[in-house]
Amino acid sequence: MGQRDGALSAALADLNGGRVLEAIDSLKQIVRKQTESGPACYYLSRIYTEMAELDVAERYLDRAIAADPKKGPYYYQSGVIRQRQKRWREALTLFDRALNLGVGADEAAVWRSIGNVRAQLFEREGAREAYENSLRIQARDARTHLAFGQFLLEGNDLQKAVAELQATVDLEPRLPGALASLGRAYRRLADWPSAVATLTKALELDSADLESRYGLGQVLLAMGRSEEGRKELEIYRRVDDQVSQADRYFDTATARVAAGELAEAQKLLELSIELAPSYSPALHALGKVLLDREKPQEAASMLRRAAALNPVSAAIHFDFGTAYLRIGNLPEAVEETRRALVLDDENARYHRQLGEIYTRLGRIPEGRDELKTAAELESR
Repeated sequence: MGQRDGALSAALADLNGGRVLEAIDSLKQIVRKQTESGPACYYLSRIYTEMAELDVAERYLDRAIAADPKKGPYYYQSGVIRQRQKRWREALTLFDRALNLGVGADEAAVWRSIGNVRAQLFEREGAREAYENSLRIQARDARTHLAFGQFLLEGNDLQKAVAELQATVDLEPRLPGALASLGRAYRRLADWPSAVATLTKALELDSADLESRYGLGQVLLAMGRSEEGRKELEIYRRVDDQVSQADRYFDTATARVAAGELAEAQKLLELSIELAPSYSPALHALGKVLLDREKPQEAASMLRRAAALNPVSAAIHFDFGTAYLRIGNLPEAVEETRRALVLDDENARYHRQLGEIYTRLGRIPEGRDELKTAAELESR
């Protein structure tokens, strides 16, 4: 028992420290080695839910529930998955079951989720009651204040919306959407000085916040500060045009790849990245195109940037491993392919590539095991 709890605690310490790959690897080792692995399956489900890998998340959660069908947090997690799938009524049923079984410290979060779902169903009284229940349990939860404030803003209850959104900003000013929503509330109240101060702070924290940029421009115009307002709106239009053009280049490049026109696709992806240097899907796509065009060094450079922006993409790590393999850097090829397998250990291509790398390194038994696993997965 102590060894099992220690392994789980170490995995959760990695997760809380932002070492997501290490946490996933450790949790999967617990699942493979220990029969009583319900908690590890539960945490894996939570991680894969945040990664939007809902099918994988559900498979792990099914195993957790099978191990202990009376755990309230497991049904809450199941409701979260249904919520992400927009299966609202099923989510509510699962949230109610979780509350009935008991969820401990998660009770406020369950009520917030109920509020979010009821808001989606336009059940406004039920949503308000759920948010209020959440805040009675945990008065300083910034996410609930934000959800409740945005709900009130949508219903045009402006003074109460400002109070909830200001509470959010006081607790966690960097919470995405908090300052933009508060600025929007002040705009609708025609409280121009407060709107300017709030939206300026939002842009100081994130200069790419287009909603706050547009709102600030509109407020400055309303105040008669025309030159400043036009300047902000011009920046907004320029950045918005760049983002839209980057998307268009990416979509056209994707079609060119499908048609086998790799040189043209490369040019379009390079244009997309020039406009949006942090566009991870374009960086990944360009890396794959460069691999297909037998340019592994250039591919590795693009894939390194893509992996830094999206470190939990199995496909990026696999392609990065392929680039290293073609360069001849076998230790790094092992590392990147292993990262892909940590994230997706049922992909035959990933096992096959790792088996080939091990074989080239002279690690014959390990290579044979990986190739055998690949063959078994392919046969399924």
